[in-house]
Amino acid sequence: MLMTLLWVVFGALAGFVLLPVVGTLRFMRYVGRHGRRDFSGFTPKLSVIMPCKGIDPGFADNVRSLLEQDYPDYELLFVTATEDDPARALLRDLVERHRERPTRLLVSGIQPGRSQKLNNQLFACERARPDGQALVFVDSDVRARRTFLRELVAPLANRNVGATTGFRWYIPERGGLGSYLRATWNGGGLPMLADPKLAYAWGGAMGILRQTFLRAGVAERWDKALTDDFPVTVAVRNLGLRVEFVPQCLLGSHEDASLSQVLEWTNRQTVICRVYDPALWRAIFAFHAVYVLGFVLAFAGLILSAVAPQAGISAWPFVAMFGVIPIEMGAGMLLWHTVRRILPEIGGWRRALKHALLVPAAMFLIFHNSLHSLATRDICWRGVVYRLHSPTRTEVMGTEAASGATRA
Repeated sequence: MLMTLLWVVFGALAGFVLLPVVGTLRFMRYVGRHGRRDFSGFTPKLSVIMPCKGIDPGFADNVRSLLEQDYPDYELLFVTATEDDPARALLRDLVERHRERPTRLLVSGIQPGRSQKLNNQLFACERARPDGQALVFVDSDVRARRTFLRELVAPLANRNVGATTGFRWYIPERGGLGSYLRATWNGGGLPMLADPKLAYAWGGAMGILRQTFLRAGVAERWDKALTDDFPVTVAVRNLGLRVEFVPQCLLGSHEDASLSQVLEWTNRQTVICRVYDPALWRAIFAFHAVYVLGFVLAFAGLILSAVAPQAGISAWPFVAMFGVIPIEMGAGMLLWHTVRRILPEIGGWRRALKHALLVPAAMFLIFHNSLHSLATRDICWRGVVYRLHSPTRTEVMGTEAASGATRA
């Protein structure tokens, strides 16, 4: 009876682990299909908005990639919260070298009760070109290829598409365990974007028609929110439209991270997910709880079968549980291979192997992040501490130094 129960537990664990494999295969097919589509004739007049705070790694190259886009008619609006932001001097120099591009440097100020990023974006939206037909939002820590704008806005020609999105892939510069673990953790969200029911907007690369932005009431949803992407996703879905992921708009973030920075960042992302999309958070938590508990059971069973052979417990079901590790590592390799078709700069097989080896560690990290998010709704984002009361209510607690909070 006990052995039967153990095999049932193993089967359940294997079934759970196969879900990411199925998701990765679906993502591969999605990338292949999307690459054959052509909306090159749809080029609405754009306002491209980049909120900035401080100088991110590779900042100059990231900004330059937007200034040099192959797109017929677009303006760039760079927004900081204050005049003395370190990014402004570098922005002025880059803009001066690209006078052919319509560009504006804006200062939004500080708005109590609203995150600085959203305040920057709302300030820029109010000052965007009056004849603009679409808005694009881009983070300052990602680098776009020359056709990024064309590819991001092209699917908006489909009246069923409310918003388009890219995604981020972290590309370590010097390397290190933290850098590769962050890339692996972040990459786990990619397969979901291939499912129209699960696809969500990512704030680092979003496109939306101006009329959809107004009709969906995105500005009102942003007013007291913390993050930009979840409100856009909900607003678009409420109109009966979908968010479409554009694989060609997978962007690289060229930077490194220590293990402590990775822990803080992943905790913050998970807290945000719990507040803004509880259903998704619960699904992620349940999946990784089963994963972790399955391996705890496997370790305990192996120890018990070794120290108490008289109990008649076979070690084979517990050994079999560890067989899921090569499966999930294989899914990680397939994901890497697919991403490399879009971003060749992510590296070769050595980096792919590191990514695959860290998949189990990323799964355990997600479980830890989920537990952490049960205990707090406070996060620290670029030096400012926020308390997330609800998707429509964010309290600004002050700066990190003033509050004594740790960055998360």
